[in-house]
Amino acid sequence: NQGLAPALDSPPAPSYAVYQVCYQVGVLISRSSLLLFRVPLPPWAFAIMQACNAAVLALRAVRAGWFPWPARAGLDFAGVVVLAVWEGLVGGAAYGNAFAAVRD
Repeated sequence: NQGLAPALDSPPAPSYAVYQVCYQVGVLISRSSLLLFRVPLPPWAFAIMQACNAAVLALRAVRAGWFPWPARAGLDFAGVVVLAVWEGLVGGAAYGNAFAAVRD
């Protein structure tokens, strides 16, 4: 989904770096919490959540004017920051749970 981030800002702005940091914070939190608890979901559930994230961000890119038809932006900066953290949490949880399953 981070491949969509440059399309969220036209032209790309410093906010892309903020999105990256938010994503990495989410990954750090979810991977670090693996010792406390595991998310009881099958691996395919994380893939579906990531696909939903990609769809929301792609829709936001379309609505922000990346494509030629006019529409208002679907998400503001804070909304994309929240989605970036969520994406990091989901991605980190998927990695951590897969690693734990292999380890066990």
